[in-house]
Amino acid sequence: MAPANLPNQVTLLYGNQGFSVDEAAERLADVVLGDSPRDFAFHRFDAAELLKPAAREGAVSGLEEFHTACQTVPMLCERHLVQLDHLERVRPSDRQFRKLTQVLATTIVHRIEWQGREAWALLEELPAPQPQGERAALERWVGGTPGGPEGRPVLEIGPSAPEFLVGKGPETRVVDAQAFLRLKVKGNYLFAGEGEAATDPPAAGTAGAGLHQLLERLIENPPPGCWLLLTAAATRESDLSSALLRLLKKRGTIEKFVTYDDYAPVKWVQEIGQEKGLTIGREAAEELIRLAGNDKSNLERELEKLSLIHRPGSTVERETLAGVVSGQSRFSPFTINEQLGAKDLAGALNIMERFIRFNSNDFPVMIGIMARYFRQLLHIHTLQRQGVQEPEIATRIKLHPFIARKLAAQAARFGEVELERIVAELARLDVALRQHGPLMPVLLKNFLERVCAGNFRRQGLYRSLS
Repeated sequence: MAPANLPNQVTLLYGNQGFSVDEAAERLADVVLGDSPRDFAFHRFDAAELLKPAAREGAVSGLEEFHTACQTVPMLCERHLVQLDHLERVRPSDRQFRKLTQVLATTIVHRIEWQGREAWALLEELPAPQPQGERAALERWVGGTPGGPEGRPVLEIGPSAPEFLVGKGPETRVVDAQAFLRLKVKGNYLFAGEGEAATDPPAAGTAGAGLHQLLERLIENPPPGCWLLLTAAATRESDLSSALLRLLKKRGTIEKFVTYDDYAPVKWVQEIGQEKGLTIGREAAEELIRLAGNDKSNLERELEKLSLIHRPGSTVERETLAGVVSGQSRFSPFTINEQLGAKDLAGALNIMERFIRFNSNDFPVMIGIMARYFRQLLHIHTLQRQGVQEPEIATRIKLHPFIARKLAAQAARFGEVELERIVAELARLDVALRQHGPLMPVLLKNFLERVCAGNFRRQGLYRSLS
C-alpha cells in the first residue's frame, strides 16, 4: 500500500504560467519517485506529438507505447510516474456523434395499431394492409451527447418513448426503444448508464479518439503503482475535454496556474532573486513585474539577466530596471490597467494594439485582466461606502497596502455605478468572444474609448452604445 503522504494517483496541472506548472510537476515527481532512478521510473510523453498527422501504424504504436508505460511497473521500482503534456490537444472525436444524430433525425417511423397495442414501425416493416398513420423521426424520443465513456456517443431514451414493431410475417414482434435502436441504428455508441471496463489498448479510428478513451480508462482506474501527471497550456476549463475534466474532478487532483490569478508575485521575485545572489526590495520587485508582466517564466529570464549584470550580493534598484527590462522582455498586457485607471485613451489604445499584434489568440486573458482590475476597484468603492478604513481595505481585498493605496487612488476616478456597468460590459464582451471572435479587436478598442470618455458614467450614452 502506498504511503499516506503520496499525492493522488492522477494529477492535472494547467495554466499559462509554464514556469509554475513545471515547478509543480518537479515537486510532484520528487514526492512520488523519491530516490528511484528517473531513467526507469519516469516516462514523459507529449500529446501534440502523439496526435501529429502520420501513418496509422505510427500513431497507434505511439499510443501503445504510452499505454505500456502506464501499465508496466519497472523492476526495482515500487512506483513510477508517467507525464503527458498538452492535454488541451486531446479531444473526443465527434464525427461518430454527428453521424448518429443525423441518423436519428432522418429515420422515420409510423404509428400503427398491432394486436390491440400502439406501436411504431419503419415503413418497410408496416404490416399489410396497414394505413400509414402519424409519422415521426427517432430524435423525437432519443437524444445524444458526444464524448461519453471511452469517447463513444451516448444515447439517452426519453421516458415517453413508445414500443416498436420489428420483423415481418411470423417473425413480427414488439420491442422496447433500446432494443429497436440496437437492431436498426448501427454505430459504436452506448446507452446512458452503460460503460465497459476494457483493458486492451484502444483501436479507435483516429489517434485523438484512441488517446481520449485510453485516458478515460486510466483516470477512472489508474494501474497499480502508476502515477499519472497531466499538464495543459490552457487558461480555462473550456479549453479542455469536458469528459476528461469531469473524471479528473471526480477521481484526481487539479491545480491551476493562470497569469491573471496571480496579480503581483512580489515575494516569489524576491526569493528567486535571492537564489541568484540579488537583493530585490519590494518596490523594485513591483517595478520588475510592471515591466515584464507576472508570467514567472518571463520574470525568471529577467532575473537571470539581472544576475549577469550585477555582482553577487548586489541590491537591485528600482530606478535601474527600465533601461534593462523595458523593450527587451515580452510585452505585458497588465500595464493597460494603469492607463485605464488614469483614463488615458492614447496609452490604453497603444497597449491594446501591441497586445492584438502579438497575442491575437489570447483575448480571454485580456478580458480577464481588465475584469479583475475593475472588480477590485468596485470592491474598494463598496468597502469605502461601508466605512471600512484604508488599512482594513488592503486586508479585505488581499493585496499589499502599497498596491491597495494605488488602486484606491484609481478607484476615486470612477463612480460606483460606473464600475458596475463596466464590469457588466466586460461580461458581455466575454460572451461576444465566443460568438463574434473576429470582431474582438474592434469591440475591445470601442470599450477602451467608452471607459476613457466616461460614457459608463452617463446613463444616456451608456445605453445607446452598449
